[in-house]
Order: sequence, then C-alpha cells, then structure tokens
Amino acid sequence: MADRSQAAQIACGAGVAAMFSAAFIHPLELVKTRYQVATSATVAAAGAVTGFRNSDQEGLRQVARNVMKENGLKGFYAGFFPTLLRSVPSSIIMMIVFEHLKAERKENAESAV
Repeated sequence: MADRSQAAQIACGAGVAAMFSAAFIHPLELVKTRYQVATSATVAAAGAVTGFRNSDQEGLRQVARNVMKENGLKGFYAGFFPTLLRSVPSSIIMMIVFEHLKAERKENAESAV
C-alpha cells in the first residue's frame, strides 16, 4: 500500500508540474509557431497567410499583437487542451519510471556492498 501512495504522490506532483509548465510555455510556443508559419516559403507561396496574419512576418512582437487583436488573452491558449493531453500523461509516466529505477538502483547498490 505504501508503494501505491508513493506512486500516487509522484503522479500528482508530475501532473501538476506539467500543467503549470504548459500554462507558462504554451503562449510562447503559439507565438513561435505562428511566426514560423508566417515566414515559411511554402505557406507564403500558397497564399494561406491573410488578414492580420499577413503582418506576422514582421516579428514575434507583431505576432503577439495580432493574437491579442484577434482573440484577446484567450487566443494565446488556443489548443491548450491537446497540449495538456500530451504533456501530463508523459510527465507522469516519466517520473514514475524514473523514481522506480532510482529506487531499484539504490537497492542493487546496497546489496552489492
């Protein structure tokens, strides 16, 4: 039972940490991705960037202004839920495996002495 409660604590900690990390990083990733799309030769050739987005090529600040103009602060979190669906489970799995392997290595080191 103690192992399960420890695993639950690790899972909760990793999940919460992943959520906070994603909440901070997601707006930055969104601006970076929009800038990359705006400066992509393939997208420009297709003529897919129009309206406010046409000025996204001017730089990261302009991309942030355009996102704010289009949707307000809410716009910076477009696609946030799929990011959580990717980040939270992977963080939980990674930390549980890491802690398990760390404990196993410690046991092996103690038994070798």
